[in-house]
Amino acid sequence: MCNCDNYTPSCSATFYPIWCMVWGGLSCLSGIIMLIQGRVGNFWYYVDYTPYGAIALIFGLFYLFGGLMMMLGVRMNKKNLFKTGKILSYFYAIPSFGSIFILIVHIFAVIKLCRYIEGRWG
Repeated sequence: MCNCDNYTPSCSATFYPIWCMVWGGLSCLSGIIMLIQGRVGNFWYYVDYTPYGAIALIFGLFYLFGGLMMMLGVRMNKKNLFKTGKILSYFYAIPSFGSIFILIVHIFAVIKLCRYIEGRWG
């Protein structure tokens, strides 16, 4: 079974920004592909991927910059930069609720990040 208590808050402060940047980058890439692809179909039906591409790109950028800001906050020892990145990472969990593993990682990481902020900056 999974035992999430073995991971320290500082481990989460290293893991979660990288997680955010990877998933944010993948979301941006898929959003760009959907925007380029646009309307797909034939005479009988078509699917317009443009709104989905724009949503994926916007929320992916939030997640990407959130991870980058959290990582820079840890490296530069800036609490406000870290908290801003944490807040930006919240927006990705909203449209990705259908993908349960992203939501679970987000919830457990945010709990550990709150402990990390209290332990490091008080």
